Amino acid sequence: MKTCIFEGCEKRHCARGYCNGHYQQLKAGKTLRPLGEPAVREVKECTFTGCTNKHWANGLCSGHAKQRAAGKELKPLIARYRDQNARDTAGRKECSICTQWKPETEYTKTKQTSDGLSPYCKRCYRSQALKRSYNITLDEYEALLARQGGKCAICPITADEYLEATGNNFSVDHDHSCCPDKAKSCGKCVRGLLCSACNFTIGHAREDVDILLNSATYLMGFKNVLQQPD
Repeated sequence: MKTCIFEGCEKRHCARGYCNGHYQQLKAGKTLRPLGEPAVREVKECTFTGCTNKHWANGLCSGHAKQRAAGKELKPLIARYRDQNARDTAGRKECSICTQWKPETEYTKTKQTSDGLSPYCKRCYRSQALKRSYNITLDEYEALLARQGGKCAICPITADEYLEATGNNFSVDHDHSCCPDKAKSCGKCVRGLLCSACNFTIGHAREDVDILLNSATYLMGFKNVLQQPD
């Protein structure tokens, strides 16, 4: 019986010197290999420099393909999963956003991670929250606070005094006639930074200048009444 010419194959010859299995490999343009051995699939990587993620479409991984589809500049992807328990020799943890190693005190506590700490540092957390809600960066927030002399834009309380008293930072005040959603802003209508008392005051007055002026007139008038002689 004439057998397949592929080395080690004793199956019956079918065509061009090969058995049916090897002939099908040859016909399909594949590399001939022993039958029954699984094909070795070539795993392509993303073509973006430095990215080792698996190829998904048009030479890019899923993350970079989505950046291109959104019309954005291709940038390195933020590592989504890191060893939350990893620490450097100084006992610092790496932030998953800025990738800087920082002391554990720079991370908020959470029950959602194995080490009980947020995967990103407090500064990055604040920066993301500001960008998401008010479309400003933390640098822009700090520059605005500096222009206000480190104080509330209305009353004399300083940011440090307010933080010590309440544990919070000044609120971002924006023009609600531009962006009606009280927790969202386009960024262009941000007016200043306020303590909660001042922020509530203009909010309860419905940001109406006349109401606020009348309130001041009322308070000054009442003071004058008390000072008038009987």
